[in-house]
Amino acid sequence: MEFFQIEISEQAERLDYNALTDEERGTLFQGLVHNPATHDIFRILLSPVERPANPDWSERQKRRKRYDLVDRILVEMQPGSRQIRIAGIYPASIAADGAGAFDFEAEAGAKILEVADARLRFAGPIKNWWRKRRPLVVAQRTDRVAQWVYSRDWITRGSQCQGELLCEVPKSLTGAARSIQCYADFKDSGGRAVERSTRRVKVPDPI
Repeated sequence: MEFFQIEISEQAERLDYNALTDEERGTLFQGLVHNPATHDIFRILLSPVERPANPDWSERQKRRKRYDLVDRILVEMQPGSRQIRIAGIYPASIAADGAGAFDFEAEAGAKILEVADARLRFAGPIKNWWRKRRPLVVAQRTDRVAQWVYSRDWITRGSQCQGELLCEVPKSLTGAARSIQCYADFKDSGGRAVERSTRRVKVPDPI
């Protein structure tokens, strides 16, 4: 029995901005003007994975976990402070045929997910669109929120599994505000909730 899950970093990783190539900066930061004297860049990794059931679980525990029913994973990340700015995400939206761009992106100016009854759900017209197109992943970000919807096909088609969020954090920011709050909702093929998880990813203090 394989369970479709997502793994997210426990702590953000500091990046050396000056070590990045011009191409990497242009692709990842999309025109962001970064001042390394006052701000650091951090990366959080996320990986949709299939994991076998724990061999110590009984059949009853396996049924109770229900992760084998998961068909899609909805993920949202939000900075713990308005001073933290999301700089870039990977992957961007990828169509079912593996292409990196498709018609939904032209109209995706708003969030692809919304919170309803304390859970993440598809926003607006994307629900029916998802059913028709069955993309591998849909992604959207602003400087305040990043969202992904991963289809289980993302794994079975052998896609690169590691995704990332890059954020710019002021060196002057202290305490619990140096964090990224992560939410994940696990849905079956009919869109019914299976599980939900939350995690606060700590952003290390400045050097």
